[in-house]
Amino acid sequence: MRPAGPTFWLLDARTGWRTIGPAGDAPPPADDGGIAFDAVHGLRLQADPHGPRALTSPDGSLGRLVLPDFVAADGAARLFTLAPNPPYLRRFDPDSGMFLPLPASGEPGSGARDLAAPVAIAASGRNLLVADRGSRRVVVFDTPTLSLRAVWEARDGEDHPVPPDHPQVWDPVSVDAGPAGAYVLDAAHGVVYRFRDPIGSPVIIRPAGTGRWRRLVVDSRGYLYLLAEGEPRLDIFRPDGEFVRSTVDGGEVADRFDPPLVIADHRRRIHVPAGLLTSCPSVTDTSGGGTWFDTSTGQAAVFADDEWIGPTHFQKKGTWIGGPLDSEIYRCQWHRIQLELNRLPVGSRLRVSTYTDATERRRDDILALPNALWAQVPDLIGPPVQPRGPEPRTPTGDMAVLSREGRFLWLRLELHSDGYDTPAVVSARVHYPRRAHLELLPAVYSADDAARRFLERFLSVFQTQLEPVEHLIRDVAGLFDPDAAPPKMVDALASWLALPLEGDWDTDQRRNLLRTIAPALRRRGTPYALRTYLRAYLENLTGLQLKDDQFPHLVEGYRERNHIWLTGQDAVGGRAAPWSSGKVARLQLDRYATVGKVRLVSTGDPDRDVFHHYAHRFRVIVPAPWVRTAADERALHRAIEAEKPAHTAYDLALLTPGIRIGHQSTIGLDTVIGAIPRTRLACQDDTTRAPSRPPSGRLGIDTVLSGGTARRRDRRVPTPLDSNVTLL
Repeated sequence: MRPAGPTFWLLDARTGWRTIGPAGDAPPPADDGGIAFDAVHGLRLQADPHGPRALTSPDGSLGRLVLPDFVAADGAARLFTLAPNPPYLRRFDPDSGMFLPLPASGEPGSGARDLAAPVAIAASGRNLLVADRGSRRVVVFDTPTLSLRAVWEARDGEDHPVPPDHPQVWDPVSVDAGPAGAYVLDAAHGVVYRFRDPIGSPVIIRPAGTGRWRRLVVDSRGYLYLLAEGEPRLDIFRPDGEFVRSTVDGGEVADRFDPPLVIADHRRRIHVPAGLLTSCPSVTDTSGGGTWFDTSTGQAAVFADDEWIGPTHFQKKGTWIGGPLDSEIYRCQWHRIQLELNRLPVGSRLRVSTYTDATERRRDDILALPNALWAQVPDLIGPPVQPRGPEPRTPTGDMAVLSREGRFLWLRLELHSDGYDTPAVVSARVHYPRRAHLELLPAVYSADDAARRFLERFLSVFQTQLEPVEHLIRDVAGLFDPDAAPPKMVDALASWLALPLEGDWDTDQRRNLLRTIAPALRRRGTPYALRTYLRAYLENLTGLQLKDDQFPHLVEGYRERNHIWLTGQDAVGGRAAPWSSGKVARLQLDRYATVGKVRLVSTGDPDRDVFHHYAHRFRVIVPAPWVRTAADERALHRAIEAEKPAHTAYDLALLTPGIRIGHQSTIGLDTVIGAIPRTRLACQDDTTRAPSRPPSGRLGIDTVLSGGTARRRDRRVPTPLDSNVTLL
């Protein structure tokens, strides 16, 4: 349908880039244009087929999509590497700052803990999987204790045990962990084995087709990604083996995986972030820094001053053409183009040009057009050098369409870089038609075609400056919507409502606070409003979506006072004598006189101490795992202080999962059922932890010395592999 007024075409990953060709939105082939469509960064240059960003990168990371195939990290962020020389298997030791060989493991040989020719490792929970292609088996170690959990011996394509030299023996070339357990790729038969546990029987997944693959990764949904043998193609399958599609660039599925914690360079050296180099490693440590390690020695890597920086990551140039974009307007004068850039790195360049025509041209005709027929605008140039300090704001391309009138438009983007980084375009908006101010002038100014075109383009400069003002007036209602307002307006809305914002929050977190607190503004000063406000804070701290009946809980003082009268104990943790003499700790002989706890209080009435203590007081109850650091706790205190009534006092209670009769057993308030706790005795106290969090590692409270059973030959027997205390 023909548009009634000015509108635009939006080209991005969600609506489709409309790349020229018979497939419409389908990306171009690998050798067509040198452009890739990254799910995270947008339209960018293709990876260099010989560089670390290619699917066939030597480190097996599929272009830094996942961890290298010789690096593994278990659930507790312990790091393991597969060295190119014996002893093959090594684990990072925070005390020595090196990757040390595992004791009595990973040596060449045929023993249960020996390896002949290991090719890949992966961690599934606390299971370390080692694919040993030389002995045609997969060895499973326990990551905390380094004990041998299982050996998946040689088998054929039907899961029947066979000797390693059998002609139909499997070829375990790749292992990975997924939501349903551990996965092993058998390259000989083109099947995938899924193991729920180390001693159970596997499930055989037969991917559709007859391809040959050499690398396997699994995403959080259980989808299988198989790298083809001998070519840069990643085949994607559903968990049951049904084929989905193929891709030639890992960037297209980058949003399916978390960024890898460890990356490798062209010499098999790995970079480990600082958060993983401590005795209590953390994957959430974003303080920056890190160390490069040489996997052949396990020690910190040494770089020569004149060392080669390595192969390029991306191709140095690429061209993308999108279209045709149909205006459905005869002799339409297209107006302007707005580009949203993810980045424009040092030394890079982005050239934009357009072509218009009255009829829809074929793909081959567009590719054969000479450059003289493409109307070019000034290039967008990256900075000449990397500036110091904060990263500069990425420029936004806003340019007029210089092509003549035509119903159809084709957009061409040419990307250039030094090969070590790439420009990235998130989206392109092509506005049409141009409502030129020339239409408001007398007709004599449009009589001559050359003069008309000059005046039209000249006046469009001023029109472009006025259009944002016109749009602002038209869309003024969106300025007062937390979800639609621009980032600067979000801060203004918060100030109008007297809502303080945390300085380290991003725009989405600020919007969430405004969106959540809006229904409670009329009830400000009540428990409902305070709970709603704190719920928004907790959602920003944890990333969870909390319901109204979930945490945080608020317990007002009079309720705790009544609970003490009835039961002789606090409603949340700890015990107190009836009438709560210990609350004020007034010295009273024969009643409360504990040395070291009493205070000399000479005011007030002892019989009414319990009323004075609980008057205008409340308690805020929050799960301790949601408040991990001292900064998080300070943010919660600021939120409570900002929204609580001025005359009230409060206590912040951080609860750990558990139930203890008489201490922590109020259903719906402080009773939280969690997993069996695990304690690492070698972990030093975390100086950044929230000060109100209860201490950990207490025997009889949150530490279990042993527990669980393992099934062996249909009998349930205890096993030390399920102990929950790790001695390092």
